[in-house]
Amino acid sequence: MNTKHELELKEKNISKLLLEKGMVVCNKHYPGHPWSLVKLVLLGTWAYVYTSIMKKNWRGRIRYIDLLAGSGTTEIVETGDIIKGSPFAVLHFALKPFDDYILIERNKERYKALKQNSKLLGRITEPKQGDCNKLIKDLFNDPFYHNLVFVDMEGFDLTWENMEYIIGTKSDIIINFPTSSFERTAALENQHCLDEFFGDNSWVENALDREEFLRFYMEKLKTTFFKKRRKTPYVESIRVGKGSYFYDMILVCKNGNYINAWQYAKEKWNGQNPQEMTRLLDHLKGRAPRLDDF
Repeated sequence: MNTKHELELKEKNISKLLLEKGMVVCNKHYPGHPWSLVKLVLLGTWAYVYTSIMKKNWRGRIRYIDLLAGSGTTEIVETGDIIKGSPFAVLHFALKPFDDYILIERNKERYKALKQNSKLLGRITEPKQGDCNKLIKDLFNDPFYHNLVFVDMEGFDLTWENMEYIIGTKSDIIINFPTSSFERTAALENQHCLDEFFGDNSWVENALDREEFLRFYMEKLKTTFFKKRRKTPYVESIRVGKGSYFYDMILVCKNGNYINAWQYAKEKWNGQNPQEMTRLLDHLKGRAPRLDDF
């Protein structure tokens, strides 16, 4: 149950995702749900932490890389509300500005919308259309940059070969892991997809269900991070959604005191009831009075 103070903080965070008056966007939006608000708040929260630290401690430049950026905006299907997508969430949550944004989208129509919407982000590298798996090595070839990377997967899109490459670069990584899709994807005709995602077929014997697959993948992230970076890894997930459909937001970074911010976010947002997000959105949109507690 939320206290009044916690409710106010959640309202403040979600309000950053609402479109400002007069903000022009294309009429092509990525379909989302009330729990999409939580995903974007978590991404924005780490953008705040990341920029506050890296702007002080990194001598080079910092950039945000979104490998599956969508159109840049999200439509909450249940309410019809249009909210900011991941690039804008990062822009408005970040304490310090990123030096550049690299946005990738494969779908042609979403890319067209992303290209237009991205002009509102300021001076950035023009978005790229294509399969992110074919672009990774070109995107991460400049050691002058430190990166905040977001992998917002619809399915199990990013291959392990490419994930392993990213882990070896100077990057914090946030992965939207489609946990509840595991059983459907693990059906015999789709197993090759999970083989590419995990890098081999060892998941078949080690992951009998979605929760085991999540744990097995996170363990592989940890061991690979240490192998590639020779630093103590921090790999932790926050459950987004509830019931039959949910995913996990996984943070992969070097361990340090700053990870307390992610732990705090987990305490406040883990397994958040989507109905509560709908009520908060209704209040912020003026459709319902605020409830001091749920």
